[in-house]
Amino acid sequence: MTMISCDKNEVSRWFPSSRYYSNHADRLGFSFSNLPDLASGFTCLCIGSWGAEVPFLRGMLGASRVVCVRAPEKDIPRFENRTIDAPNGQGSYQAELYALDIEAEELPGELQNEFDLVLAWEILEHLRQDPPFMIWQSIRSLKPGGCFSITTPNALWHYYTVAQLFGDNALGLKLQPHIPFATHWRLYSPREVKELCEQMGCREVDVTSFLKTEPFSWKSRLFQQGLRFLRRNSDNGACSFGQHVHVVARKSSDTDIYRPQWLFPVTNDGGRTAHLDGE
Repeated sequence: MTMISCDKNEVSRWFPSSRYYSNHADRLGFSFSNLPDLASGFTCLCIGSWGAEVPFLRGMLGASRVVCVRAPEKDIPRFENRTIDAPNGQGSYQAELYALDIEAEELPGELQNEFDLVLAWEILEHLRQDPPFMIWQSIRSLKPGGCFSITTPNALWHYYTVAQLFGDNALGLKLQPHIPFATHWRLYSPREVKELCEQMGCREVDVTSFLKTEPFSWKSRLFQQGLRFLRRNSDNGACSFGQHVHVVARKSSDTDIYRPQWLFPVTNDGGRTAHLDGE
């Protein structure tokens, strides 16, 4: 895939100057810079968004239509047309906003096979009951040949590997509580994210880990080599310096939902259970 050329500083100027977007400026810059080349007038669906991406997508990248899906809340309409103002007087842009449970509710039929690009950035780790349902819906909403871009924290980031070795549950329940906002319920490896996309109708799956942190001391470097040795036979991949996983996948076909056993273990009665619900 040919990636678009995008200046990271330019990206940050199109987002609100809040603490959240300041802290995530590098991540947003990388994510936009590693989208595939898009034809002018492309259509885009943003999963888990109230519309902050809209000004950049429409004003800078030339999207003709942006639809956003956010979690339902009290007094939030199920659907609305909204005008999103870009910061620094860079214009106002129209967006369509839906409020629904992306793990349980299907997207409206008119959104299926409709988009050139779907973004699901930093959403997967927040899903508790049926994460593959979100990925399946995202891919199903793409036109054939459309691209799905998904980012999520990297379970194999060496900081998490070290935490696990020292007794912290780096991959389990409520890893990173973001009170009062949300919770990271599970982290995924690059291989796992790639497998979910491939098994639900995507090809040309490009996987990158980004926001890299290098160890500085010789002890850290030696320890890193030790971690690589300990994980050499792991079928889930070696530990990584990349803090986040970025996958760009092109839709090939519509498929059934894929719920792997590593996420939905088989129960004693022959059924399947979500990865956190043992009751």
